Amino acid sequence: MPPRRSQPLPRAEGGPVLPYGGAGRNLAAARVAPATTATAEIAQQEDPMAEESYTGEAYCVKCKAKREFTGHVEETNGRRFAKGICPTCGTKVTRILGKA
Repeated sequence: MPPRRSQPLPRAEGGPVLPYGGAGRNLAAARVAPATTATAEIAQQEDPMAEESYTGEAYCVKCKAKREFTGHVEETNGRRFAKGICPTCGTKVTRILGKA
């Protein structure tokens, strides 16, 4: 059983009763900081890995066979891998390429 409350539950500006004393959030009033020139410059810089593509074989778990695919190269934790789609069944396939 929840503990008894000695005070009434607060209301959010005439709205419904909010449990556990929450005051509610006015999400419409949340403001987002405008983009600065520094963030715009970072977004415009070209990533050398963004344009790299890979064509080769990868094992499709759904088909249980190696399939030729064309995909893009990504890097995570110092490891490069190619991601693409199996041309037969449409499942995502991944091939680990090695360390960058």
